[in-house]
Amino acid sequence: STTSNAAGTAVYQWFDSTANWTRTATVTLTQKANYTFNKLLCRTKPKGGNWSAWTAPTVTNNQFQVTVGGGQVSCVPFSKYTGTPQAVVSIAPRSVVKTYGASTTVLAGKVVRPVCTASACTYVPVKSGIVYVQRYLGGGNWSSVGRAAITSTGAWALAVKPVYNSYYRGTYLGATGLLGNSSANALIRVSNKVSIKLNKNNVALGTTVVFSGAVAPNKKTQLVYLQAYIGGHWKNIKNVKLTSTSTYAFAWKTTSRVDYKWRVVKPADSLNYTGISPVVALVVK
Repeated sequence: STTSNAAGTAVYQWFDSTANWTRTATVTLTQKANYTFNKLLCRTKPKGGNWSAWTAPTVTNNQFQVTVGGGQVSCVPFSKYTGTPQAVVSIAPRSVVKTYGASTTVLAGKVVRPVCTASACTYVPVKSGIVYVQRYLGGGNWSSVGRAAITSTGAWALAVKPVYNSYYRGTYLGATGLLGNSSANALIRVSNKVSIKLNKNNVALGTTVVFSGAVAPNKKTQLVYLQAYIGGHWKNIKNVKLTSTSTYAFAWKTTSRVDYKWRVVKPADSLNYTGISPVVALVVK
């Protein structure tokens, strides 16, 4: 005999590809706490034949029998949850990139509760309560950054403005007859903000120009890269370490009468996403 998994919802097969005999299998269904047996569907496939239609064997005292002639039998037991229902919390956007210092990001979602019959579940709004918006601190720890009231449609929303890359979630603590839950994680990547200034935009061949700017938040001693758009691609020309105040300066002497576009890039680090400055043009006469 064979026993299903603890939830009573496993899909399992009894299989013998070589035998030509007919055999009857007795299977015991087990249920974990707060689940009761609902229904069972089985189908058979004789050796060299096709799968039959799904049928519902008789289940007596949590046991049933299926017979197959030298082939396969596949059964799917369905259970019904009878314990306290659990809320479902959604969140959006799930992933977004914002520049440091830019406008806030509105995290929003809904809180719903399941209403189940013997055959299916539907979800209806939780019409009141609080969602705690939490930021991940690392090490399995979360910290609340704000509270959002749940409206009559189950909706909630809260604006956040992180300085560094951050994971957020919405957590509902539950109510009488309804277990709480947390949403999936939402990731807000915060890119480094890179400014750029060119001291001269139109120069004679052989002139030295200076590109300068700053990176925020402060990334002192980290590298930034001066890039030129050459042959359809951005190419690194020079790099320099940021100063203690997170500023930079590149001096570059023009060597040909080619008008390039320029930008400065601060690569991603452990706290912030890649930052790219606006593009500036240099005309060499």
